[in-house]
Amino acid sequence: MIRVPEIWIAANVGVPIMPRNLDAQLQSAVIHSLSNLLKERITFKNGAVQQSNFYDYQVIRMSEAPEVHTHIVPSSRNPVGIGDLGGIGVGPAVANAFFSATGRRLRQSPFLPERVLAALKT
Repeated sequence: MIRVPEIWIAANVGVPIMPRNLDAQLQSAVIHSLSNLLKERITFKNGAVQQSNFYDYQVIRMSEAPEVHTHIVPSSRNPVGIGDLGGIGVGPAVANAFFSATGRRLRQSPFLPERVLAALKT
């Protein structure tokens, strides 16, 4: 099982209009993307979705969430929106960290324990 204890994100959005909101949006996007990458999965059986609520659809819990460090790059450019900027690089960052630590590639998300073990055995 992959555990991410902390993660860093930097954003250059021009002059930040509401820095605290920007920080919160970046942090939440990172956590959402990490949850999707490590836990979330919908499965089907006989054409029906098997998950129906949080007891059988796993998401990252608060106790599993990493410390998210954000850095807003100082800029004098005109402000721009960030949209989903915070989540875009999470998958590649975790996959590259796994490769750096193990020399093995994970090529299919979510990075579930059985997929991690399979990658380590090849």
